[in-house]
Amino acid sequence: MEWFIYKMIIIDLLKNMLLFIDQRNAAIFAQLNYPEQEIPVALEYNSEQQKACLITKNGNKGSLFIINVTTPKIYRLPIEFPAPLQCAITSTFNFAYFIDDKSTLYCLDMTALTITPIGQPDDASCVGIAFADDKIYTAWETKENGSIAVLKTNGDFLAEYQLEGIPTNICVYQEKILVPFTESQVYGEGVAIFTEDSLPIYLSFQTPQSVKALRAYPCNITINPSTNTAYIINEDSSSLTMVDLTSNSISGAFSIGRSITNLYLLPNPNFAIATSNMFADLSVIDLVNQRLISMSNNDCEFANMLIILK
Repeated sequence: MEWFIYKMIIIDLLKNMLLFIDQRNAAIFAQLNYPEQEIPVALEYNSEQQKACLITKNGNKGSLFIINVTTPKIYRLPIEFPAPLQCAITSTFNFAYFIDDKSTLYCLDMTALTITPIGQPDDASCVGIAFADDKIYTAWETKENGSIAVLKTNGDFLAEYQLEGIPTNICVYQEKILVPFTESQVYGEGVAIFTEDSLPIYLSFQTPQSVKALRAYPCNITINPSTNTAYIINEDSSSLTMVDLTSNSISGAFSIGRSITNLYLLPNPNFAIATSNMFADLSVIDLVNQRLISMSNNDCEFANMLIILK
């Protein structure tokens, strides 16, 4: 099938191995090991898709691996840093911005191999970080609600927004900041859309009363730029909610039947691969007919991150 022609890089947590898979012939064409005890935190590729970056943690230390996608080979950069909990990597692979367990924001210069602390909020924990347009976007959880902070690359504040609810992640698309949230006394669970100089738009998936009976837990967002649609992954209710980013409204929702954590669009964006923290497997989702097509069936334990090579 035409939509099935793609390659991807996935992580087998059981074997501490990166698997390069060609779905045209359903074959693994390369395997790369990374050290045992390392826990993957982020896996991204650069804008030319020639290199990938794997950031890991082991105890209180972090490590950075560069992967040559075309060779393929992997090598570890000679630098250690505080163990990252949240991480965003620039598409040029010049910098990585990450948060440690003390909620300190760091800049990792991937060329000079230097670490610089650039900020730390008071009494809050970071639940998401993104980088776009030379700005760092962060989502913070406090005891009762959350906030969004937009910073310069040196850590200076550009803007701050208060969130009615507990944020679970953050996504930036064009001029919009999308924040999935839960535990809002007013909106229950859903996604908030922030734009500069405008009040936030709250799209509620579940009322506060419904959340007490069945939690949806919107946790991640995937954008399809060709249709201007955001797919919000509801991990606990095993469903997807679609948001039309032109009208800033909910355009639909459907159940998948099993918990998923992340969604990765295929070169044909009518289809996607989903990862799952709960099941550590992969699923193929038909986004047009709104159904689960297939699931992986092997002895691998897949991480919740992967790369689709186009």
